[in-house]
Amino acid sequence: MYSNYCPKSVFHWISAELVDKGIPEMKLGKAAGCDGIEAKHLRYAHPRIRVMLSLLFNAMISHGMVPSMFGLGITVPSI
Repeated sequence: MYSNYCPKSVFHWISAELVDKGIPEMKLGKAAGCDGIEAKHLRYAHPRIRVMLSLLFNAMISHGMVPSMFGLGITVPSI
């Protein structure tokens, strides 16, 4: 858990506004992951997605767990 890892630090929740500030900074045109989601999907999605992502990130930090699917990736060899 985060509190065990950094007991003296003050935890600040990840707000929907913080997620909203980060999404436009993502580079467009990058390949999608295993889930098929690209940066443009997040950029043009309904604003409610920012709230859902902030809830997910806060749950991951407070429970000290990351979904196993977050560790999967696709490697494409260069020609």
